[in-house]
Amino acid sequence: MAVSQVRNSWVTKPDREAAGFWDAASWKEVKKKGDAAIKKWIDDQLIGASVTVVLIGAETSNRDYVKYELEQSWKKGNGILGIYIHQW
Repeated sequence: MAVSQVRNSWVTKPDREAAGFWDAASWKEVKKKGDAAIKKWIDDQLIGASVTVVLIGAETSNRDYVKYELEQSWKKGNGILGIYIHQW
Protein backbone atom coordinates (compact mmCIF):
# COMPACT_ATOMS: atom_id res chain seq x y z
CA MET A 1 0.00 0.00 0.00
CA ALA A 2 2.80 2.45 0.88
CA VAL A 3 4.58 1.79 -2.40
CA SER A 4 1.35 2.46 -4.29
CA GLN A 5 0.85 5.75 -2.50
CA VAL A 6 4.39 6.92 -3.26
CA ARG A 7 4.08 5.72 -6.81
CA ASN A 8 0.72 7.45 -7.27
CA SER A 9 2.19 10.73 -6.04
CA TRP A 10 3.44 11.14 -9.62
CA VAL A 11 0.06 10.61 -11.31
CA THR A 12 0.16 14.10 -12.77
CA LYS A 13 3.41 13.28 -14.55
CA PRO A 14 2.55 11.78 -17.96
CA ASP A 15 5.59 9.54 -18.25
CA ARG A 16 5.79 7.38 -15.13
CA GLU A 17 8.81 5.53 -16.46
CA ALA A 18 10.71 8.81 -16.79
CA ALA A 19 9.84 9.46 -13.14
CA GLY A 20 11.71 6.27 -12.21
CA PHE A 21 8.75 3.98 -11.64
CA TRP A 22 8.34 0.51 -13.11
CA ASP A 23 5.44 -1.88 -13.27
CA ALA A 24 5.16 -4.98 -11.11
CA ALA A 25 4.68 -6.98 -14.31
CA SER A 26 8.13 -5.86 -15.52
CA TRP A 27 9.68 -6.96 -12.23
CA LYS A 28 8.00 -10.37 -12.47
CA GLU A 29 9.43 -10.87 -15.95
CA VAL A 30 12.94 -9.95 -14.83
CA LYS A 31 12.74 -12.25 -11.80
CA LYS A 32 12.05 -15.22 -14.08
CA LYS A 33 15.46 -14.70 -15.74
CA GLY A 34 17.54 -15.26 -12.61
CA ASP A 35 20.10 -13.55 -10.40
CA ALA A 36 22.40 -12.08 -13.06
CA ALA A 37 19.47 -10.65 -15.02
CA ILE A 38 18.02 -9.10 -11.87
CA LYS A 39 21.32 -7.44 -10.96
CA LYS A 40 21.73 -6.14 -14.51
CA TRP A 41 18.18 -4.77 -14.42
CA ILE A 42 18.88 -3.00 -11.12
CA ASP A 43 22.10 -1.57 -12.55
CA ASP A 44 20.20 -0.35 -15.61
CA GLN A 45 17.54 1.26 -13.40
CA LEU A 46 20.25 3.23 -11.61
CA ILE A 47 21.49 4.83 -14.83
CA GLY A 48 20.62 8.51 -14.71
CA ALA A 49 19.46 8.32 -11.09
CA SER A 50 21.06 10.57 -8.50
CA VAL A 51 19.00 9.46 -5.49
CA THR A 52 17.81 6.06 -4.35
CA VAL A 53 14.70 6.05 -2.17
CA VAL A 54 14.06 3.06 0.06
CA LEU A 55 10.72 2.52 1.77
CA ILE A 56 11.68 0.91 5.07
CA GLY A 57 9.19 -1.50 6.56
CA ALA A 58 9.35 -4.51 8.84
CA GLU A 59 10.52 -6.82 6.04
CA THR A 60 12.76 -4.50 4.00
CA SER A 61 16.02 -5.98 5.23
CA ASN A 62 14.78 -9.46 4.28
CA ARG A 63 13.87 -8.55 0.70
CA ASP A 64 16.03 -10.01 -2.02
CA TYR A 65 18.26 -7.45 -3.74
CA VAL A 66 17.64 -4.50 -1.39
CA LYS A 67 21.22 -4.73 -0.12
CA TYR A 68 22.54 -5.06 -3.67
CA GLU A 69 20.64 -1.98 -4.84
CA LEU A 70 21.85 0.06 -1.87
CA GLU A 71 25.46 -1.04 -2.42
CA GLN A 72 25.32 -0.18 -6.11
CA SER A 73 23.70 3.17 -5.35
CA TRP A 74 26.41 3.95 -2.80
CA LYS A 75 29.20 3.01 -5.25
CA LYS A 76 27.59 5.23 -7.88
CA GLY A 77 27.49 8.15 -5.44
CA ASN A 78 23.71 8.40 -5.27
CA GLY A 79 22.09 10.09 -2.36
CA ILE A 80 20.14 7.55 -0.34
CA LEU A 81 16.85 8.46 1.31
CA GLY A 82 15.10 6.05 3.64
CA ILE A 83 11.43 6.54 4.47
CA TYR A 84 10.19 4.62 7.47
CA ILE A 85 6.73 3.19 6.74
CA HIS A 86 6.02 1.31 9.95
CA GLN A 87 2.33 2.24 9.89
CA TRP A 88 1.66 0.39 6.61
